[in-house]
Amino acid sequence: MMQIENEVCLYMSHEQSEISYARQQPAMDFWTPRCYCDVCNALYQKEGGSEFEFGVRSLIKYLNSLLEGQKKIFPVLTYVNFPINPLRPGEDVEMYLEECHGVDFVAPDYYGFTPGDLAFAIQHFRRGRNIPFIAEHSTESVGDAAMNLYLSVCEHGVQGFSPWAINHAFGWRAWRDGVREKPFVDRNGEWSDAAVSYGRAQRAMNCASRQIAALAGTEDMMHYISYGDPRKIEERRWGIRWRLLTGKDGKCIVLRTGEDDFTILGVDTLVALSPVKYGKSMLIEEGRWNDEQWVCKRRISAAEVSEEKDIKGSDIGEIDLGKGTAYRIRLI
Repeated sequence: MMQIENEVCLYMSHEQSEISYARQQPAMDFWTPRCYCDVCNALYQKEGGSEFEFGVRSLIKYLNSLLEGQKKIFPVLTYVNFPINPLRPGEDVEMYLEECHGVDFVAPDYYGFTPGDLAFAIQHFRRGRNIPFIAEHSTESVGDAAMNLYLSVCEHGVQGFSPWAINHAFGWRAWRDGVREKPFVDRNGEWSDAAVSYGRAQRAMNCASRQIAALAGTEDMMHYISYGDPRKIEERRWGIRWRLLTGKDGKCIVLRTGEDDFTILGVDTLVALSPVKYGKSMLIEEGRWNDEQWVCKRRISAAEVSEEKDIKGSDIGEIDLGKGTAYRIRLI
C-alpha cells in the first residue's frame, strides 16, 4: 500500500504564522480553515458554504486529480492519515470517505495513553468503506506498541499497524517531561527494551498472520494480554485444558486452525495444556505458517512435554513462548 499524504491539513502563510507566533497564540491557531490566495478567494465567493468544508474539498480535489488513473498504472491500496485529537482544518474522515475516491481508506495516527484511548481512536475511524488501520503509533513514553499491536489486531480487527520513528532516538518529550520513556532507540543508538519487546511480539504474530486475519473476532480465536501484571489463567476449550502463566509483558493468541488442530503464539508466556477427552494425546511442533502451509522447525518430543515417553505423542504439554514464537498442537 502507499501513503499519499501524512497529516494533511492547511497551514497559515508564513506572514500569518509569524503574526500568530508573535502574539503567542495556541498551536491550533497556526492552521487555517482554507487557503486565502486570489484563486481560492474567487472560488469561495462562487461556491460559498463553510470555510472548513471548502478547505477540505480543495485538498480532496487535489488528491483525486493526483490519483486519477493510479490503479491502472500502479494498482496498490492508497491512504491518508491524521490524528483525531484534535482534528485540524483539512482533516475530516467522513468527507474523505465520501468524496476522495482516489484514496482507499483514512487511518488514524495514535498517540494515546490507555486501551480505552486506543479503542476510541479506532472506533472514530470505523465508518463507511473504511478499513481499521493504525498508520502511526507512538514509540515514545506514551506508547506501548507491543501491547497495542495485540489489542488492535485481536480486539479491533486492525489490518495494519505501523510504529512511528522506529529507527532513531525520538524521546525528547519523554526526557523533557521526566516521564518513563519508551523510544525504540536509546540515547546511545542501540535498540531499547521497547523495540526488543515489539520485535518479539511482531515476530510471533508473523508466524500465523494469515490465520489471525481469518479468525480474528470469531469463536476460533482466543487471546490474553497481561497489561503489565503477571497472571495465571485457565481456560477449557476445544477439548483442551489451557493453563497460561504470563509475565508482565505476556501476550498469547490461540487459534483453532482445523479439527483437533491448534496454533498458539505469543511472548512472555508459559503454557501447560492437556486433552480433556480420555485417550487423546498431542503432537506439538514449533514453527510457522507460510500462507496455508505449516513449516515445522522442530518437533517437541514426548520426553520434553511429558513424563510418559510415548513416541506417538503426549497427554500433557508445556510450551515456553518466552521470546516470541509459535507452536502447532494436534490431538491424535
